[in-house]
Amino acid sequence: MITLLNWLDRSNFRWNGALFLSGLIGALSLPPYSIWILFFCPMMMAIIRLDHCASLKQAAWSGWWLGFGYFLMGLWWVGSAFLIDGKYLWAMPFAIVGLPIVLSLYFAAAFALSFFLWRPGLYRIFVFAIIISSFEVLRGQLFTGFPWNAIGMVLGSTLELSQIASVIGLYGLAFLASFLFALPILFFTEKQKWMKISAPLLCVLGLAAIYLFGLNRLSTAPYETVSNTRIRLMQPAIAQDEKFDRSNASQILMTYLTVSTRGSYPSRDGMEGITHLVWPETSFPFLLEQSPKAFCQKTLCF
Repeated sequence: MITLLNWLDRSNFRWNGALFLSGLIGALSLPPYSIWILFFCPMMMAIIRLDHCASLKQAAWSGWWLGFGYFLMGLWWVGSAFLIDGKYLWAMPFAIVGLPIVLSLYFAAAFALSFFLWRPGLYRIFVFAIIISSFEVLRGQLFTGFPWNAIGMVLGSTLELSQIASVIGLYGLAFLASFLFALPILFFTEKQKWMKISAPLLCVLGLAAIYLFGLNRLSTAPYETVSNTRIRLMQPAIAQDEKFDRSNASQILMTYLTVSTRGSYPSRDGMEGITHLVWPETSFPFLLEQSPKAFCQKTLCF
């Protein structure tokens, strides 16, 4: 451990590279991968880096690099939208890189504030968890908010671990995830034997308690069925670029209404007995509520 730290301390470039890599690894703890154990990497790296930061600026850049890796790995799929219309393909790299660049500023600010309040011992883990989860709240609210890839989803991606959200919510999960997953670093940084043992133990006990809470909640949850329910799923397979053309609006609506009345075979055509009709997301190039004609057609047909 000491040899690795000495190697990293030789240049900011090495630290920033390690932070970026830990952010990439940490993002794999989120859906669809949900390898939650990997979140130990960025949280422990964050603490050890803040321990070695010499200035506020250095701390901010450290947070930015970790955040950049985290958001780059978690949001690369945004570029897929530019594959629909080839004429905008040139903008894809800017979207893939630009969004993580901006979102990483929240991590930079969180690291800077943590550095300002940094103190030895368990205190710093607690403060860091409060600050990083508070900036998660800000990320979800400011400038219309962008809570995607929330830290809390590290625990939220596992059914049993996610149940504690019923009590503390998503941002409470963010605090627990950042606090518990950072604790084991104290085994390497602290001199007191009791701290070396108690910090990792607290992490294990904390995760176990959350898991058992979720297991109990799931096993005791009431199981209810709803009778007299028939659900129809409708998929007209209309190309996305056709939906973007407003001149197709009326035809698209009529296609939806027509296909919606078809059953899985002719004897089930019509809407009789259907209690729920499910349409695809982003079905129209307009809002039904803002198009009286469309709304009337929908109401009359169903």
